[in-house]
Amino acid sequence: MKKSLPLVFGLLFTGNCAALPLMEYLGLVAQAHPELQSLEARSEQYAADRQYAEGAYDTEFAHKTASRVTGYYDGIYSTQEIAQRLKPFNSEVFTQYRVSDGEFPVYEEQNRTLSEGEASVGLRISLLQNRTIDEDRYNILLAENDRRKWQQQIKIAQSEFYYTAILAYAEWAKASQYYRLSLQMLETTLNRRKGISTRVNTGDLARIVLTEFEIQLMQREITALNAEQTLRASYEQLRYFIPRDIATSPDQYKALVDLEFAWPSALIMATNELTPSSSHPAIQSKLVEVEKAEQELRLAENKLLPKMDLEVAVAKDFGSGPESLEEKETKVALKLSVPLRRTQAKAKKTKAEFKLRQVYRDLEALIRALNVSLAQTEINLEYSQKLTRKQRQQVALARELFAQEQKRFALGASDFFLLNTRETNAFKAQQDHLDAIFAVNKQRLALLKIQAALDHDFVQALTQGQ
Repeated sequence: MKKSLPLVFGLLFTGNCAALPLMEYLGLVAQAHPELQSLEARSEQYAADRQYAEGAYDTEFAHKTASRVTGYYDGIYSTQEIAQRLKPFNSEVFTQYRVSDGEFPVYEEQNRTLSEGEASVGLRISLLQNRTIDEDRYNILLAENDRRKWQQQIKIAQSEFYYTAILAYAEWAKASQYYRLSLQMLETTLNRRKGISTRVNTGDLARIVLTEFEIQLMQREITALNAEQTLRASYEQLRYFIPRDIATSPDQYKALVDLEFAWPSALIMATNELTPSSSHPAIQSKLVEVEKAEQELRLAENKLLPKMDLEVAVAKDFGSGPESLEEKETKVALKLSVPLRRTQAKAKKTKAEFKLRQVYRDLEALIRALNVSLAQTEINLEYSQKLTRKQRQQVALARELFAQEQKRFALGASDFFLLNTRETNAFKAQQDHLDAIFAVNKQRLALLKIQAALDHDFVQALTQGQ
């Protein structure tokens, strides 16, 4: 059973030593962040665009009534038609009902029907231009392509978002450790003050040592203050990613976080997948652009074709009237038109051909860029891990050297200046070690970002499987 958010934070931040685990943090981030909601809202817009394009194929109803209000003839007729467009062959199925009354001149005899009217059903299709593609079908394909492209782009956007969120957590963890080290240094220095003052007062040490000590103490107070400032700033950045309505205490930024937090196995497994496959969102997005360019070329080629439209209809009159209208009729009409102004259509076709060539080159460049980025980041990760091991050894040696110098100083065999140097070197070695650990985590994150692996579904599965 999941705890409420305020209760979760109350448990995570009990005292200054409580830490916010990475998985708990990601669970909070994934719940309802405005950036994620904005991405989802944009997805719905693409779905609406597709629905709008499909509206070109809605069923249409048409009604027409005409009459002669003056003159010798008094003919009146009414026509109603229901038509449904279909995508194959740019076809249209229709059914029509006509009814007339009165007298018509000979040149309008086609409007005459028997007393109960004429019912007909027919089909219109394109044989050349618009047979395989036309503006309406292209708009549907375009809307669908945009939707599919966004489905891939949203994974990249989500991955960028979670990369920044996890990096903010790692920055906070590093700042927390910096703060802890600076407090330890300050506490050690303060504890040493009484012993040094006593030795100066007894004449065992020169007064300049106490003056040097006070300078060192002030420097470490400044170091601790700067570390706290960095920690608070990093915590405020962290709060951007978590719900703002959670009750927080003023000192929660001081929660100590281990920079070497347990890296989830799912992240490690994703990190090891170093070859961009055809399923990479950026590649899939570019492939959609290829399809779009191909469709633009098809549409341009379509405009160069002659128009040849065929209409077939079967009609039957009902009721009484002229004997010539009693028989069932089958009507066939063929309409042909050849476009003579072809310059613009040829220009559009040429442009579409070059656009398709460009998109293919862009795809090749993208694959190369992804491979190079992965290779570079993999190298950086490898050397960061090596550097971390060396820095860990350096910390152990610096601590041992400082401990030995402390013993010599206590026995009077060393001076304060050398002791201070050893202590500062040990502190610097620990800082360098923290920087190295952070660099390793950052390179791991970079690998996942390059692969766009940190999408919302992946993070949700990660947090639920913790």
